[in-house]
Amino acid sequence: MSSTVPIVPADRIDRYEILAELGRGAAGVVFKARDPELDRVVAIKTLRPTRESAAGQSGQVQRRFRSEAATVARLNHPNIVAIHDVVSWHDTPCIVMEYVEGQTLAQLIADGPLAPAEAIHIVLQMCEALEYAHALGVVHRDIKPGNILVAKTGVAKLGDFSIASLSGSGGEETGAMVGTPGYIAPEQVTGGVTDGRSDIFALGVVLYEAVSGVRAFPGTDLIAVLHDTAHVEPTSPRGHRPAVTPALAAVIRQAMNKRPDDRYESARALARALARTRDLGGGATRGGTFRAMRRALTVGLAGLAIAGSTSGLSEARRSVVPAERSGETSMVTEASDRLRPTGTNEVDRTGESRVGGPDASAAIPSPERTGRRTVASGALDGGERVGRAERAVTLERPTEALGTIRPPRRHGCLSVNAVPFATVLVDGQPLGETPAACLRVEIGEHRVQLQQAGDRSPERVVRIDEQHTVEHPVRLSYDFRSRQFGD
Repeated sequence: MSSTVPIVPADRIDRYEILAELGRGAAGVVFKARDPELDRVVAIKTLRPTRESAAGQSGQVQRRFRSEAATVARLNHPNIVAIHDVVSWHDTPCIVMEYVEGQTLAQLIADGPLAPAEAIHIVLQMCEALEYAHALGVVHRDIKPGNILVAKTGVAKLGDFSIASLSGSGGEETGAMVGTPGYIAPEQVTGGVTDGRSDIFALGVVLYEAVSGVRAFPGTDLIAVLHDTAHVEPTSPRGHRPAVTPALAAVIRQAMNKRPDDRYESARALARALARTRDLGGGATRGGTFRAMRRALTVGLAGLAIAGSTSGLSEARRSVVPAERSGETSMVTEASDRLRPTGTNEVDRTGESRVGGPDASAAIPSPERTGRRTVASGALDGGERVGRAERAVTLERPTEALGTIRPPRRHGCLSVNAVPFATVLVDGQPLGETPAACLRVEIGEHRVQLQQAGDRSPERVVRIDEQHTVEHPVRLSYDFRSRQFGD
């Protein structure tokens, strides 16, 4: 049991003037202090006395504490809390580190779940920090909301490397369970091999909690939490908060896969997947952004219909600009640009692929760039379908004679999913990334393959017809683990 007597220096630690106590954890107390020599505010982390340390068993804790300083001192990254100095106070090692004006992610979540865009913004920064640390052979092993600091400027920083592992061969390590129950990976529960993918799992758990407002493994006791971590799939975050899109839920699910080989292979791969969900609307925080886009498209199309000229098109292209920004996502839509499908897939608790369910985002077909210019009239409004995606406004180019206008090509929808995510090749050419609810493919037979990290699936011949619409596409899925199609 920890002592109730905290470390309270009279007025300073070494040369640092103590200003306030910031917080305390299982092994340490953190103070806000001032460095008079450099005239800057710092944070000082000290050891907190415990009954075990009083019995002379604190040597291992102190060695670990100094190891943290040595570990973080190797890391110089804007999303990692910097170490300035290591000093002693009454024979207790103290780490002097960067002071971050803001809150921990745990404090932010305590006020309620974050908007998906805000959570993605924070986790993307953590991906940057982990990608950097993993490249240097440092595995954090204790990713949790309390170790993520969010400055008032929106910059997120990863702290507390006290149980990080070091390795010259990728950061792999075996041994006893380390980390915080409820956030550690299954292999940490069993004392197995841990590497960068263990941090990926924990970051997925953090994202789950940030967007849903509930813990992924909320067991009533330690044994239940550890058992659920190793064996139980948590409810989809969409079950707690419908604002989480199917695409974002699928990314979280893969990051939290029980098997390390089935998670994202790196923090960079997780970041790419998150960026895709954000760009497809998964990071939208307000329906107003999409409503502004719809209104702008409506005005632009009306202007085109009246003008019927190239100058009208140029004016419409300039007018279609959103009225607001959401997080880091800047949504600029031009009437003549290709509108990408926004539908997605999600794997449910039974392991089956559920493609573009009733609450999935509407998929918008892409206009064909032929002799006739087609602008889709479907739009998104807060994640709900607006109008029908098949309806379109077709405008003829006035510079072409009627006799030279070619009829538009006909297309159908191909819905594709893969585990893990992959590139879709149609007739040998890349057409998009999975998950995709509606890839527009010309009517006829086509050879389809999935490619992931240099590995390709066998070819599958599919027939696309006019009846294969957004609501009723040809469905195709592939599992690279079993090397089987699941359509």
